[in-house]
Amino acid sequence: TAAASGTPPPTVQWQVSTNGGTTFTNIAGATSTTLSFATALTQNGELVRAVFTNAAGSATTIPATLTVSAAQVAPLVATNPANQTITAGNPVNFTAAASGTPTPTVQWQISADGGTTFTNIPGATSTTLSFAPMLTQNGDLVRAVFTNAAGSATTTAASLTVSKAGRASITGIVFDDRHGTGGRFQGETRLSGVTVSLTTKGTRPTTTFAVTNSRGVYTFTKVAAGTYTLTTQPPLGFHQAFPFKHKPHTVKVAAGKAYTGVDFIEIGGIARLGRRRHK
Repeated sequence: TAAASGTPPPTVQWQVSTNGGTTFTNIAGATSTTLSFATALTQNGELVRAVFTNAAGSATTIPATLTVSAAQVAPLVATNPANQTITAGNPVNFTAAASGTPTPTVQWQISADGGTTFTNIPGATSTTLSFAPMLTQNGDLVRAVFTNAAGSATTTAASLTVSKAGRASITGIVFDDRHGTGGRFQGETRLSGVTVSLTTKGTRPTTTFAVTNSRGVYTFTKVAAGTYTLTTQPPLGFHQAFPFKHKPHTVKVAAGKAYTGVDFIEIGGIARLGRRRHK
């Protein structure tokens, strides 16, 4: 709205500028002291002014700035988090998404009482929630709350199932490869009483031992996930040639897996480590 005095009473013409006030153009039909129209988002930042004119001259108002913002839309959940099953200590990821204007913020929440109450997880303000759950968190529920100026929306709750970390096993055979082929053939002697050591890697390594039985088989059970070195104490008269120079063999163990075929092959005083496979 604009107003001006004058004799005779002045007419009015509204003008608009789309270049920051460098130039103004008349708005067709805008000849009332009140300018009314439906705005579009593309008109944000435009300037409008009124020019009053009569026979004695003209006067122009100070330009007014038009600020147009997008219509606010309350959050609408687009993706709910999915139930997750994980082994204790391993990372788990929950993901959620929502639309809205302005873009909604997110806050993850957790419930330890079956969904009766939820509490905010400190720092969990990304659309993906990542953490390594403990066994005590088995059965917890998680959800995401999206919020903007127009309102809020909450996802469905996803369940977290946490199981005890499984233990792995390592099994192999120590035998005398009479044929020198590097493979095991029927009739070749399996060596009993051979000591095999399993050593953890790290700043404080620990070592456990197993001895081959009458069938030349050794077994390590209840092996936690991690990286280990495997070595043998060669029988009298034998020397380890592979890994070379008595270097240990490295085995990377995953939780719950059974590693078989970690075979030490003895060849007339030479010990070689055979193929390793796991299932």
